[in-house]
Amino acid sequence: MLTTAGNERSLITICTLTYFLVAICFVTKMGALPSGDEPHYLMISETLIRYHSLDIMRAYEHKDYLSFYPGTLGPHIVIVRGRILQIHQPGGPILWLIPFLLFGRLGAIWFMAAVSVLIILNIYRFLLATRIRQPIAYDVSLTLALASPLFIYAHMNFVEPIGALVCVYILRKFIESDASLSVLLLSSILLGLLPWVNMRFILIEVPLFFMILWQLSQQYRLRNMLYYIARVAYILPLALLMLGLEAFSWLSTGSLDPTLAQRVYQHGNTFALSPFTPLFGLLFDQADGLLICFPLSAFLLAGFLLSAKKRYLIYNLAILFTSLPYMIAISTYIAWHGAWSPPARYVSVLLPIWSFYLACVLQQVNGRFVKQFFRITFWWAVVYNLLSLLPPTNGFNDPMGPNKVLAFLHTGNSYLTDLWPAVPNAESNWNAAKDYHLITIGNVIWIAAYLLLTLFLLHRARKLSLSLPRKNHSR
Repeated sequence: MLTTAGNERSLITICTLTYFLVAICFVTKMGALPSGDEPHYLMISETLIRYHSLDIMRAYEHKDYLSFYPGTLGPHIVIVRGRILQIHQPGGPILWLIPFLLFGRLGAIWFMAAVSVLIILNIYRFLLATRIRQPIAYDVSLTLALASPLFIYAHMNFVEPIGALVCVYILRKFIESDASLSVLLLSSILLGLLPWVNMRFILIEVPLFFMILWQLSQQYRLRNMLYYIARVAYILPLALLMLGLEAFSWLSTGSLDPTLAQRVYQHGNTFALSPFTPLFGLLFDQADGLLICFPLSAFLLAGFLLSAKKRYLIYNLAILFTSLPYMIAISTYIAWHGAWSPPARYVSVLLPIWSFYLACVLQQVNGRFVKQFFRITFWWAVVYNLLSLLPPTNGFNDPMGPNKVLAFLHTGNSYLTDLWPAVPNAESNWNAAKDYHLITIGNVIWIAAYLLLTLFLLHRARKLSLSLPRKNHSR
């Protein structure tokens, strides 16, 4: 059996070879074009390189996007008080600026691949910190690497992997009770970068900030000089980055509100919808849901319930404290589905820390059914991920249409995708979203099947725990 270091080397090797080689095929051999928000993020990098500014309209007017996007590309901008504002934060394009300068779009994707490798490494260490057994931690980490949306986004220039890396790293350090000066300094910088990458991530930044701050006060005595040094090391970089963001917002928009452009643009409209239908769609929708591209997520609810034990209390509280504000917000967005993108875009930020619940099921329900379900869903998701990278759709689906990746699975006029729910969203059709009835026969069947699976797993876990020999406390 491999040691912890051996497992880490194995994960790094598998992920690095897979992500980087697939990226080469994806960009150069298949000629996959950037879609959705991708080309607009790349345009920010292009503007910085060519004009040494963030005046992105110059790049659009000169069609500088032709270096990576043949055709016509309309700008992602809004006009507020006569000012032209870009709707995307510059953090991601700045971070991958050097790779983009050296290798073009492939360099930017290689940067995301490197971020994704670090995510998988941190998932493995995070699971070990939560007292998951080493073989299970390895299996779950490898599954997240190859058979989840993390694989898809490792080959694209969406910024969600950056948010996922910061989230899992800082939560891991919190669980490890590691408040060394180097960790505090790095955590502060990473947290300060989050709103530069996407203002939506501030919903993750705030809980993580207070968690590490609480840990700092627990580890260092308040009267100890080292406590004040550690507190400065933790707060100062974050404060400087936040002040820098305010200054950037004032200079570029004339407002101290860095969310101004997103609020004007419809994607930023929070609390526009009731959260129930989006929450159903985030899991079950055939175009944007988590189950279709990562069916092992069917274990999430069971894993959460199985972890409701005193020894896991701190882990559960940490995960919930981090996840709930973000999930409440994205489930009330007009574009809860992540806009024009592959499935589970917004949810992928939290998948690394939710891996704990998947591991809980594998650790507590060690039966034949679970093992077979794990193998089947693993290979389903691997095949889905590989198919999603193929042209012409490259994993993107119409908001109201069937899943295009699986469109070939049909007999005559009967399509496999007809079995999955299709949840409308307000971005594509506001009236359809308002008139959508969550309680239908098809939806009830899916929800019932999910709950039955959860109850079965809980029953198996209880049965196995009762069959274990009890400790003899007699002298």
